[in-house]
Amino acid sequence: MKNAISRSVCKGFNMTYPINYKAITPDIDFYPELKAVHEEAKNYLLGFKWCTEIKNSFLYTNLGNTFCIFLFEIINPQSNEDNFLWVIVGDIPPMYLDVCGPQTTKEVVEDYIGLAEDWISHVKGGKPC
Repeated sequence: MKNAISRSVCKGFNMTYPINYKAITPDIDFYPELKAVHEEAKNYLLGFKWCTEIKNSFLYTNLGNTFCIFLFEIINPQSNEDNFLWVIVGDIPPMYLDVCGPQTTKEVVEDYIGLAEDWISHVKGGKPC
């Protein structure tokens, strides 16, 4: 994945994105908030029958409860090739995106907005979503 690397300093911890979620420790600022958003993203994916397990996750964008982008590696018994998904969570409806489409966090946001606009248009038009 091509992606611009961003940096953030939290209590002396230099965070270089993406970050393997396993490397995030409770001593960084806003850990409880980030942990809660990560849990929301995990539970969202595990709510689908095709996601039987989360193998790994990476934080790509962190605005806490407001907006986060994660990349998840999952076990998908329905497809051996479809095991990486972007997940967007925060103060917006959660959504997953296949990595075959968006390759950068900018593209993830653009796709999210486009899909949300399509959904709104369908709802306003009385069409099935």
